[in-house]
Amino acid sequence: MLGPPKKLVEPPYVLDLNARQARDASLVGGKAAKLAWVSQSVGLPVPAGFAITTRAFHRLIEFNDLEGPIADELAGLDIHSPASLDEVSDRIRRAIGRATVPQEVVDAVHGAVDRLQAACRFTGRFAVRSSAVAEDTKSSFAGQYRTILNVPATELLDAYKNVLASKYAPSAL
Repeated sequence: MLGPPKKLVEPPYVLDLNARQARDASLVGGKAAKLAWVSQSVGLPVPAGFAITTRAFHRLIEFNDLEGPIADELAGLDIHSPASLDEVSDRIRRAIGRATVPQEVVDAVHGAVDRLQAACRFTGRFAVRSSAVAEDTKSSFAGQYRTILNVPATELLDAYKNVLASKYAPSAL
């Protein structure tokens, strides 16, 4: 009863920016929620796209049993030691890089790509970037997380894991 709240790991794992739920920053982060709001409420054009939700991140962490190891690494972190920051960051980022994306998340991402390609004949490349949940609120994470541009659809999931791992870069820690 006194433990931390359970993280939601059930769908939706991906939300198209035109979906009503995409306006929920707790699901898609601040940038994506604002893009969805601008598109849906104001009617201004925004780039076609989708957001991989925080639930997909929590599902990936759960599926690969990474919550405990990440917590252990962070518990031993000395934020005043550059060597500690580098070592802890490296171990966590490598663990996320080795992680398997759960099939249900893979299917959701592939479905979003298919919908995007069908809706606007999109055959180009993607920008994969963070939309941190707390970004641009009480705290600023601007520039801390990785952005990967010019990503072909076949490399989206690897780029996704790289962006997730950047949450644990030394500068972000």
